[in-house]
Amino acid sequence: MRSRTTQDLIQALLDAGDTQVAIAEGAGLTQPTISRLASGDHRNPSLDTHNKVVAYAIKRLRKSKKTAA
Repeated sequence: MRSRTTQDLIQALLDAGDTQVAIAEGAGLTQPTISRLASGDHRNPSLDTHNKVVAYAIKRLRKSKKTAA
């Protein structure tokens, strides 16, 4: 199993219907930062930035599981 990059996580969230603005607000980042990460222009985000995106992705997954139940 390969590890997920920040770019992969953002793309998965976008594919699931989230907007860059929603991801940014949920992760405590700016929309331009999410845009750069999604496009690959910012290839080596800090661990803190990566962890914020991961935390948002987990929160989003839990929310979607609750609404599906």
